[in-house]
Amino acid sequence: PLFISEDDPYIKTLLGAYETVTGESASPLSMSGGTYARMLKNRGVAFGAGFPGDMNNVHQPDEHVSLDSLMRHAEISLQALYELSQL
Repeated sequence: PLFISEDDPYIKTLLGAYETVTGESASPLSMSGGTYARMLKNRGVAFGAGFPGDMNNVHQPDEHVSLDSLMRHAEISLQALYELSQL
């Protein structure tokens, strides 16, 4: 299993990037199943593009994401990379 505390500085940074871009409060979301993050030996997490209100069609036929959500996630990721580079 993969577990990283929400008090970890990297998790706080990712949540902060989400909050900076969206202006909304963020809390970590835990999902079942394995991810590539396991291979990082608790030094990484999945940081996805799902937003409240988006259709949940992950790993289903016709899995997709809206262009708006994809662009919003790109902006959050850019902010996160900037903030992580400052640690």
